[in-house]
Amino acid sequence: MCQVRCLKWMNLPPGMGYNLSVSRIGVLVGETRPLSALMVSKLAPRVGQYVFVRYNERGQDHRFLALVQRVWRANPFLEEGLTDPEHALRIMELEQWDSFFKAELTIVGQVEGGRLSFPKSPPLPGAEVSEADEEGLREVLGAEDEARWAKIGTLLGSDAPVYVDVDQLVLRHLAVLAVTGGGKSNAVGVILEEMVKRGGTAIVMDPHGEYGSMGHEITPVINPLMLSVDEIAGLLGVDMETSSIQYYLLSEARRQLENELRRGNLREGDEFDRAVISGMDFFQALSAEVESLTEAEQQGLMRGISRKQDSFAGLLIRIDNLRNTMGELFNPSAKPLVERIEQGNLNAVNLSGLDQDAAEVVVSHLLRHILRERKNAAAGRESCLPKPVFVVLEEAHLFCPDRQSTRTKAIASRIAREGRKFGLGLCLVSQRPKRLDPDVLSQMNNMIVLRIVEPADQRHIAEASENLSGDLLQYLPSLNPGEAVCTGPAFRVPLLVKIAEAKNKPAGRDISVTEVWKEQGKMSLDDAREIYG
Repeated sequence: MCQVRCLKWMNLPPGMGYNLSVSRIGVLVGETRPLSALMVSKLAPRVGQYVFVRYNERGQDHRFLALVQRVWRANPFLEEGLTDPEHALRIMELEQWDSFFKAELTIVGQVEGGRLSFPKSPPLPGAEVSEADEEGLREVLGAEDEARWAKIGTLLGSDAPVYVDVDQLVLRHLAVLAVTGGGKSNAVGVILEEMVKRGGTAIVMDPHGEYGSMGHEITPVINPLMLSVDEIAGLLGVDMETSSIQYYLLSEARRQLENELRRGNLREGDEFDRAVISGMDFFQALSAEVESLTEAEQQGLMRGISRKQDSFAGLLIRIDNLRNTMGELFNPSAKPLVERIEQGNLNAVNLSGLDQDAAEVVVSHLLRHILRERKNAAAGRESCLPKPVFVVLEEAHLFCPDRQSTRTKAIASRIAREGRKFGLGLCLVSQRPKRLDPDVLSQMNNMIVLRIVEPADQRHIAEASENLSGDLLQYLPSLNPGEAVCTGPAFRVPLLVKIAEAKNKPAGRDISVTEVWKEQGKMSLDDAREIYG
């Protein structure tokens, strides 16, 4: 009778009892929902543990994969309202009234035809809950087509492999987010290795020079003749609205220089040479064109505007400063940057020697030409990028910042909106999610989120992703390096994953400061003890 009372208190049918099988750890009780349920158990489930929910209803077997979200322990006779400690101690002496566990489950997916799908109905109360065995996990998480599905790691707390749909990863884009040291670069490295293994073309905008050892490294040198007036104006810090005179002067000088180059009429032995063999010569030629504008042209460009001489002088100073600070970045005889991309390889554009302004120019320029080439390819026109491309933008918060306009953000947003039509995928990588533009981030339908501690970053991610629930967000601060929440159409269902180790890791690991000091001839610890005691 007492056992029935206890079972009733726990909402367990009397016929089920406590004698659970070895694999069964509990049963569902109370109301269930398509995405959540409550389990009671005599065994202690673990937070983050995967379990199977099984039952037969009307002769049909049902199976769900669920994740243990929260666990608490209770005793039916030690309720919160108990006020007498002595009474509580006497109850504890009755061994038959042992405590039990309750666990809140998140239903990850329903198993149909050996594959996971979104749950369509709530599981049956009273259904048994068992540990997710390796064989069962491999069955529901396995790859349908190894050419399309790439292994990126294992289910957290298990050896069951986790696969990602490469097609959906490229076509629906990706964000890889984590604190510094959380494992972002390794996660990206694993994905890129799998893409290249399948003949894919990947391009990494690499601000720290970490990816060069993984493939083909590109040192950015831009042909300035390929730059638009807007790009040159951006380099010079000339804004069309606030510096309209200088912008129009620049536009006219750029047009005349282009005409001179087309006609081959460059003046030899004068301000610039016909060959124009270096970036510095190009900007010298541009300055000469500004200076050569006739008085009539000047008056025509600036009719009714005072301080025109200041505008001329200011523009020449800007060009001279650019020539001195970034001249080595430009070379009119250089092969177009987009044509240096190797098909079927990982291409790392090394930006480590550039400041942020120069890096912004390189990235926006290259993204614009990549999109153009993919559009040409999709339309059946000649293109140097005839096959789909996956672009990784490291330190994305610097190139696509919130509440700030940049050329890279404009073109990245366009790629995020239109890229799938042209076989152009985008991956944003950042350790400061809250500084990322929310509109661009929200278009990254797939997310690999490693350890994130700051609540503001977590909220920013949650607002940008419709697939990342509050239940999954709670894991982010406690994840170890290399552990991630993976969600989006490239994954069958949201999963906790231990990311594999990249075979050829990006060089983004922490250095040993003490080892470097020692190698550089700093005194050893023993020497210090001998000198200082």
